[in-house]
Amino acid sequence: MFLVALTGGIGSGKSTVSSMFLDIGVPVIDADKIAREGYPFVILDVPLLFEGKSLLSYVKFTVVVSCNEEQQLARIIDRNDFTEEHAIQRISTQMALQEKCRLATYVIDNSGTIDETLNQVKELQQRLTEVKGYQQLKMAIVLLGFGFIIVAFWKFSCSLNVEKPL
Repeated sequence: MFLVALTGGIGSGKSTVSSMFLDIGVPVIDADKIAREGYPFVILDVPLLFEGKSLLSYVKFTVVVSCNEEQQLARIIDRNDFTEEHAIQRISTQMALQEKCRLATYVIDNSGTIDETLNQVKELQQRLTEVKGYQQLKMAIVLLGFGFIIVAFWKFSCSLNVEKPL
């Protein structure tokens, strides 16, 4: 997978082309929409954040979702239809959840009920919304640098074999 930047001048039809990509099944991250709606923060869902390390300098806080080992194994087996052996092998290729929790700013324990997890998410959202002196200035910087962050992530995680246009 690789990242493609879509740009153009005002009134050039970027939103139309972006919608066309969405309509044919291509995911689109709309940084302009995020900026217009004035979110105080944005969640960047990165499965191998600590393993790659290249994005850590771009984020203010890190949140790890954790559960007990039995739940993790059962969820992988159920979700991916893996054998237990295959699931254990996949888990072993990543940093242990305990280590990720140690490195995280915040931890959401997803070992309980959906309601318990949702309560933790809501509490964290409140805490992050209350961060002073960071919201407005950093949001502008984040949105401007959002493309650079994604590019850094993809450079780390993907080998790109890109052909020159015809």
